[in-house]
Amino acid sequence: MNATLNTSGIIDQWIYDYNDFASDWEAATADRKLVAASAVVSLSSLVFGTVFNIAAIVVLVRRRLWRQHEGYLYLLAIFIGNIVIAITDCLQHFLLQIVPSSLRLEAVSDFTCKMWRFLFGVVFSTGWYTSALLLNVCLRDHLVRHTGCPCWQRLAVKYCTVVGSLVVNGFLTVCFVVTDCWNLWKSEVISYDGQQICLTSISNYHWLYVSAGFQWVVPVCFVIPALCVVVAWTHHRHGTGFAFVFFGEGDQNDVEKEFASLSTIVGVVVFVFQVPMIVTEFWWHHETDLRPHHYPIVKSIMLVFAIHIVVVPLCFLVGAKQMREELKMLFERGCCNRNRQANDKNFILPLDSVENTTSENTASD
Repeated sequence: MNATLNTSGIIDQWIYDYNDFASDWEAATADRKLVAASAVVSLSSLVFGTVFNIAAIVVLVRRRLWRQHEGYLYLLAIFIGNIVIAITDCLQHFLLQIVPSSLRLEAVSDFTCKMWRFLFGVVFSTGWYTSALLLNVCLRDHLVRHTGCPCWQRLAVKYCTVVGSLVVNGFLTVCFVVTDCWNLWKSEVISYDGQQICLTSISNYHWLYVSAGFQWVVPVCFVIPALCVVVAWTHHRHGTGFAFVFFGEGDQNDVEKEFASLSTIVGVVVFVFQVPMIVTEFWWHHETDLRPHHYPIVKSIMLVFAIHIVVVPLCFLVGAKQMREELKMLFERGCCNRNRQANDKNFILPLDSVENTTSENTASD
């Protein structure tokens, strides 16, 4: 924390934390309506995103849905990543509106700065888990219909298993950790203009671009839309269409169709909500002549990005029949327990009634 910042070489030596710079810019613009909207959307995404993702994880684990479809293991990784995004991104955006910049959580110490930056880089890798989920849908379709070339069949037999999903999840996680571990020794808290700021020191932008491109740009901008098109085209070719899971129409007992429909919706949601953020991030780092009127556009895109961590788990909690039934059962069980406890507390016999009952039992004996 004793590092000092050389302002003359700031562009070459340091990369400003996006939210620190945005906070200073926000103070300059003093747009109260935008600040209020940012606080409301960030807090809502933080609360509902955390609750919905935890609920989805609980339902998924209680039902052990990966026994019926191994693709739920990829969803489990996505839900966990969304929770970390809610903590490191939505919480940070919310605190930017109400907490002075000198009291940032990530700038408490070098350790929190390193871990915050490390997690902040890893969680944006959910695009690859979504890609793995859609690839599972594609291969499983070939496996069920017995279509495709023999090499696809062999790959599907190994890929569309619980063990295969665990191996893919583990491989992706290791790749993300290795790709982002440089944040653990390149990030530190520095004193600048009377504030404690968490920054990442790198000699050039090359590694940052490689890391962001591998973890974020490639899966979200290229792999996910391509796989969504393949899944939709495959179902259209076979004339099966998609189940209208949100309105109770279609064959709800068809697990394959239901899972393919929801997985495609998740892929579209990730693509639609994250692509604008990717474009904004790269434009932000390249643009050197930013104007105050740019800020509302950037902030709006940041808020839209935060909403996707709420939409993704909600799709499966509402659309997947088994997850919806398990969630309903948990609510009913919780309500029944509360009613039973309330009845037990209200069921208190008067003292004289207890004495009369005891005396009658004694006399009968």
